[in-house]
Amino acid sequence: MNKSLCSGSWRLGWWMLRYRKALLVACVGLAGLPLADLCGNSGEVQDILFGTGHRDARLSVETIVEKAFGKRALPWDGQHREKFREVILRAADTFNQSGCSADRMNEISTKVEDCLMEAFRVSGISAALPKTRTGRTQRSGYPDLRVELEGQVYYLEVKTYSAQSRTSSHRAFYLSNSPDPKVLEDAIHLLVGFEVEKRNDNSYRVTRFLCRDIRELACKVKIEFNASNLDMYRDVEDCTSISGEVQ
Repeated sequence: MNKSLCSGSWRLGWWMLRYRKALLVACVGLAGLPLADLCGNSGEVQDILFGTGHRDARLSVETIVEKAFGKRALPWDGQHREKFREVILRAADTFNQSGCSADRMNEISTKVEDCLMEAFRVSGISAALPKTRTGRTQRSGYPDLRVELEGQVYYLEVKTYSAQSRTSSHRAFYLSNSPDPKVLEDAIHLLVGFEVEKRNDNSYRVTRFLCRDIRELACKVKIEFNASNLDMYRDVEDCTSISGEVQ
């Protein structure tokens, strides 16, 4: 990348100057460029990858959506508030009547998500799993649902939690760049959280809900290095590895 272009991209004011390292991390995956291609300063790259400064920075969902996906996260003024309340309560009631039980909370979350999607449809509102840029319907990744109401697109993140975990500091929301993203439109971004409790018969029921705008939700930046089993356990034919079958 041209050095003048790299330099000019950071001249967007005090705020972006202050958080330039975190913004650089957020933009790593764009166009498939390696981090070193985004800025010529190898010292800064070293600090981003192996330093700790980025851990103190936070980026809003609005900023991440704009920089990673090139779209706008629109503010929610509470429009259709009562319609959303009606749909969410219908979804909760449907879930509670289902007597749903599962071994993992992820399974409960998926069931709640299905109930919410169906509740929108019953109410005459378009709701579906978002398609990726290449046209694939994909359940994993952000966001969970795409809802369209009177021409306005909403991206919904659907979460379940227990009363005990409500104030937990463990990571619960994830948003990362992707070569085939699901965020394809300017939209309002909402969280719909369902508090669930386990009953004596091991089934779950929704006890309360929260729907909020997450446009200004401040997200921490995390850098991760990872490898798959395919990477780790592939056959390596050299003198530095040993392998064999056990009789």
